Amino acid sequence: MRIVTLPTALCKARLSHKRRPPSRALAGLLQRSWEHLVNLLFPPHCVYCGCFLPEHLGLPLFCTSCTERFRSVGIPFCSGCGTPGSVFSLVDQICLHCHLQRRPFDCVVTLGVYDGDLRQAVLRMKRITEEPLVVSMGILLAAELSELLGGQLPDAVVPVPMLWSRRVRRGTNNVGILAQAVAETLQLPVLSNCVRYQRNCKKQSSLPIRLRRQNVQGAFRAAARYDIKECHILVIDDVMTTGATAGEVTKVVKAAGAAKVTVAVVARGIRA
Repeated sequence: MRIVTLPTALCKARLSHKRRPPSRALAGLLQRSWEHLVNLLFPPHCVYCGCFLPEHLGLPLFCTSCTERFRSVGIPFCSGCGTPGSVFSLVDQICLHCHLQRRPFDCVVTLGVYDGDLRQAVLRMKRITEEPLVVSMGILLAAELSELLGGQLPDAVVPVPMLWSRRVRRGTNNVGILAQAVAETLQLPVLSNCVRYQRNCKKQSSLPIRLRRQNVQGAFRAAARYDIKECHILVIDDVMTTGATAGEVTKVVKAAGAAKVTVAVVARGIRA
């Protein structure tokens, strides 16, 4: 039997989340009544296209059309790096590049390709006013993870960190909110400060492909207070292009003792 050790506060939070006292049913009834009242006074709308959502209760706040746009159903993705391909370019769901070169992470899950509406959604998610969009996208990503991983869900969620200067400039940490939404949906603890920057880096999207790995090499460190030995860790980011950032975070997490790392991103960019 494998024992997973997590911070005491997180363990208590997780255990208390699973307790269902007798008054829980009444609280649930009151909550649903409140949600019905709020929806009556403030009818819900899709957080991406703005269309009215008739008889829509709960999250994610996406209309059917937007949900279909964001989930690239029918496109095969490499399970090793998340790169979209074809049934002819993947062998055992793995692309040729992953067959030839082993990556730090063990698996990548993505909603779709970084293009069109999904690209626009990711760009909007970086704004402080778009937090409802981030939360809804996190719930959609959690559903994808649950479907693909089944009963093999990770033990904890770790968001890719954001530089403090960038967080101050934006006024929000969209990846942190995304990770929190995924964690709450899957009922997993989120280790928000498990991985941190230990030096400043340039923005990856501002650099050519060949310089991105060098830019983040050795940029992260793991916090000593988290015991993640033998854990399966889920690393969350909004978009992946070269995999350099997710790879560096994975190395740090595995050096801290993690046995397996799955990376989940909203969109997978195509390398030039």
